[in-house]
Amino acid sequence: MLAESSGIVMRQIVYTGAGDQEVGGVGHVDCVVIKLLEKYKELGHSVYMDNYFDSVNLVRQLKCAKLHCTGTLRKNRRNNPKDVTEAKLRRNEYICRWTDDGICVLKWKDKRDILMISSEHGAEFTSVKSRRGTEREKPNIVLEYNKYMGGIDNLDQMLAYYPCDRKTLKWYKKLAIHFFQIIMVNSFKLFDSYSGTKKTLSEFRLEVIGELVSSKESLSLAKRIPENFFHFPKYPWTLL
Repeated sequence: MLAESSGIVMRQIVYTGAGDQEVGGVGHVDCVVIKLLEKYKELGHSVYMDNYFDSVNLVRQLKCAKLHCTGTLRKNRRNNPKDVTEAKLRRNEYICRWTDDGICVLKWKDKRDILMISSEHGAEFTSVKSRRGTEREKPNIVLEYNKYMGGIDNLDQMLAYYPCDRKTLKWYKKLAIHFFQIIMVNSFKLFDSYSGTKKTLSEFRLEVIGELVSSKESLSLAKRIPENFFHFPKYPWTLL
C-alpha cells in the first residue's frame, strides 16, 4: 500500500502468493515496492517504509531510480554492515556506516536499539524536548521517519474504529469490504481538507450511507466540494 504522509491511500497491490505473475517469487517484497512506485521513478520523491520492506538492496534500487528512501531496518537483512548491527551501545550512543553509493545505515540506542537506513538522511542530530520538558539529541533520520509514518498509523486507527469484516465472510468479500473502508477514509480526509465543513468520521459515514441509499438526484455532500476540485498527491509518501 502506497500512501501520502497524511494517510490518503494512493495505490494498492494484492499479493496472491508465490504464483503471482507480477510480484511473486523470490524477492517478492522488493518487487511489490518497485511495482507500487513504478510511475514515480526519476522524480526525486521521498518514500518512508517500515522494516518489513527495507533492505540495503531495495534502497539501492530506489536510489538508482532517483527515489529517496528512509525506514527502519531488520538486523538480519542481507548486506547489512555487521559492525553496525552487532555493536553494543549505551543509551544515546550511535554508530553509523555508509555504503560506497551513499546509503546510510545507523544504529542508535534509545530505550532499545533502533536500526535505520536512508539514502536521504545521514547521522545528523537535532535537539528536541521530551514530554517532561527536558532536551535531548535525536537523529534526524528517526525524527523524519516518525513524522511521515504518522499518517499510516492514523489510517490504521481510523480503519479500526468501524470494523466491518467478519470471520464468516469469503476472502474476496473481506477484500472488497476492506477496499470500501479505505475509500471511505480517503473520502473523509479529502472532505475534511477541502469542504470547509467539520464532521466526525462517524457523521461522515452515516451521511454518505444515507445519500447512497437515497433516491435524490443531487447529493448534498457533493455540493460542498469546490468546483474544479483536484487533489494532487502530497510528498513524502509512506509505504505499508
